[in-house]
Formats: sequence, structure tokens, C-alpha cells
Amino acid sequence: METQKRVGQLLSYAYGIMIAAAVVACLISIFYFTSDSFAAQQQKKQSVAQQAELKTKSVAELVELIRPLARGRRPSPGPEQERVLAAIMLLGEGQVDQQNEVDLRIEGIAIAGNVSNTEYEAAALIAMKKLGLVSQTRFKEMLHSEDPQQMAQAAICLKLLGAEAAVFVPRLIEMIESGDPTITRHGVFALQNMGASATPAVEALNEVLLSLDFNAQIMACRAVVGIGLEAAPMADNLAEIFEKGNPSARSWAGIALGAIGPIENFDTAKMLASRLNAIAHVEKIRALEGLALMGDEAESQQELIKAAMVDPQGRVRPQAAYAYYCVTRQTEAAVKTLVELLASPSQCEQALRHLRLMGPNAEPAIPDVRKLLKHESAGIRESAVLVLGNMGAVAAGEIPAIKRLASDPDPLLSQAVEEAVAAIERDVQKKKAQGDPEG
Repeated sequence: METQKRVGQLLSYAYGIMIAAAVVACLISIFYFTSDSFAAQQQKKQSVAQQAELKTKSVAELVELIRPLARGRRPSPGPEQERVLAAIMLLGEGQVDQQNEVDLRIEGIAIAGNVSNTEYEAAALIAMKKLGLVSQTRFKEMLHSEDPQQMAQAAICLKLLGAEAAVFVPRLIEMIESGDPTITRHGVFALQNMGASATPAVEALNEVLLSLDFNAQIMACRAVVGIGLEAAPMADNLAEIFEKGNPSARSWAGIALGAIGPIENFDTAKMLASRLNAIAHVEKIRALEGLALMGDEAESQQELIKAAMVDPQGRVRPQAAYAYYCVTRQTEAAVKTLVELLASPSQCEQALRHLRLMGPNAEPAIPDVRKLLKHESAGIRESAVLVLGNMGAVAAGEIPAIKRLASDPDPLLSQAVEEAVAAIERDVQKKKAQGDPEG
């Protein structure tokens, strides 16, 4: 009896242990399947499947996914947005053999590229850079087309290509001088990102400044920012707009004057700094952009710029921090301010943008930027990756952390990882070739 009793107790203990183990296993499973890690893995699987499915679609089917953007319908952040972004980027890949494929690709890229300052425009830029001037003949035809939609699509794509589309500058000048306001606007629109390649258009752009079309004036100012000093013949008209123009055109004229730099009998730095007391924060921001473009030529205004680094309005602080860096070449105060702003949900993106522009001089911010590689927002993660990539060799130690985001379901982030790692590795090799011990 005693033996049977002991056996029964042992069996009871064994059953108890088994039940407890099963409960623990269930709890672990529940924890795992409801954890962020599991959710992330499932999202990655979904993204891989989605990418594979998209690659089986025709160009026409990809464009159909993009067309709702033209009607102002944008999917919320998440899988559907990632699907649309991936579709846009796929338009730049593969062989382009048939005319209808060229037209469809251009149409889809133009739709996305016209959604300014968004992830859709960023995806369109990637697609257009990949497609390049493979459709150069078609663009030439479209710029001479009587169909305004075709002309508009070509202008959007050429704007995305920027300096790579310099071959079209003579035709764009003809468009600006056409006398047709719509055609003029398309011509100016395409020149905005051309940089120095747009210099031959200075005379035509100067005439645009005299028009009453303030949208065209703004686009002309944006083109001047890339042209710089060679746009000096436009300075008088820009100053006139800065003093008396439409508020938006006025502030863009200030940025353009900053890009041109000091001109005879005109204190551009003082004029721009006077707007730092404006009521509208947008005017302050654009004045600071102009001062940043002037660099040390705006040194006389450094105290006013420094004071703007504590301005609580809108995006004034990050822009002021960057302008202070550009004007004084002092990094400590600028980086400190921008790092502080990384903790602000409304300022983080702008702070990252300016840290990226500072390149390797933003090195002290690396620990804080590294933390943002795990941010819940894909856009913030992407910006953090690009900041590190633009630092070059000084961020070489961050490559493993950056690479961990390579399989992120957001296609723009995956592209940013690829670009950042390549940029850092190129800079490392460059420094090694130069005999730099830190390379």
C-alpha cells in the first residue's frame, strides 16, 4: 500500500509538472504571437509576398494602382501605402520595349511626382532616376505636343531628373518665351531642380518675374536657388518682389537672393534678417533659408540667427540652427539644438533633415540618430538612415544597425538602407585611398 501511495504521489507530481509546463508553453506562445516581434515578422512576410505579387503585374496594372493619387486619394500609412510606393518604384525597372509602356511609365511616374513633398514624390524620383533618359525621344515629342496633359507629364518627369535633363533646357526656354501662360508655366516647372544647368534660362526666367503669375514667380525663384551667382541679372526684380510681391513669392524671392549672394548697393543679409521679426513663421523660415545659402557672407547677422534658435514657432528652430551652422561653421550649438528637437514629434523630421545636410559635421548626433532607427514611424527610420549615410566614414560603425533595416517592408526605407550603406562604404574606401587612418 505504501508503495502504491508513493507511486500515486509521483504520478500526481508528474501530471502537475506537465500541466504547469503546458500552461507556461501556452503563455509563451500567446506572448510570442501577440508580440511586436511576431507582428514585425508577419509584416515582413506579407511585404515579401506583396513585392513578389507586384512583380507579376503588367505596367498598365501598376499604373492603375497609382491613378487614385491623381484624384487626391492617398492610402493611409501601412501595407496599402507600401503597395502603392512599391508599384511606383517598379515603373523604373525592367526593359522598355514598347511605346505604350514608355507612355504608361511616364504617366504613372508623373502622377506620383506631382504629389509634392511626399513619399510618393520620393518614390517617383527613384523610378525616374532608374528609367533615366531611356525615353528621351518621347520627352522631346511630348514637349512639342499640343496635348497639355502630355506636356505637363514631361515637365514633371524632367523636374525629377534635374540636371540629368539638361539637354532639354533650350526647348524649355522656348516654352517659357512662348507667350502662352500654361506652356510658360510648364517650362519653368521643369527647370526647378536643374541647378547650374538652368543658367542659360536666366534671361527667360527674369521675364517670368515681371509677370503677374505668382506661382510662376515662385518656380522661377526655385530655379534660381540652383543657379546661384550666375542669376545675378535677376537680382533687381527679385528685390522688387521681396519688397512688394505676393507673400509666398516674396519669401521665395528672399531665398533666391540668398543663393545669388551679395550684390552691389544691396545688403541682402540685412534685408533677409529683417524678416526674422515677421509674424508669419513661414517668412522667418524662408529668410533663414536665404541666410543659410549666403553662408559666411551673412556673418553680420549671426546674432539674430542665433536668437531665432529659441523661437518656438513652427519649424523656425531647426532652420535657424542649420542657418547658424552655415553662417558661422560652428557645429556645437547647431547640433545641440537639432538633437534636442529629435525628441519633438512635430520637429523630429525637420531636425533630421538639417542634420543630414550637415554631413560628417553632425557626427556628435550619431548616438541620438541611432536610437531613431527603431522609431515606430517608417519615415523617421528612413530619415535617420539617410542622416547616417550622409555622414560617410564617420558613421562606419553604424553599418550593422543600418543593415538590420534592409528587410523593412517600407520600400523607401529599404532603398535608403542600400544608398546609405553604399555611401558610407564609398567614403571609407576613399579615405583609405587617401591614407586617412580613420578611413
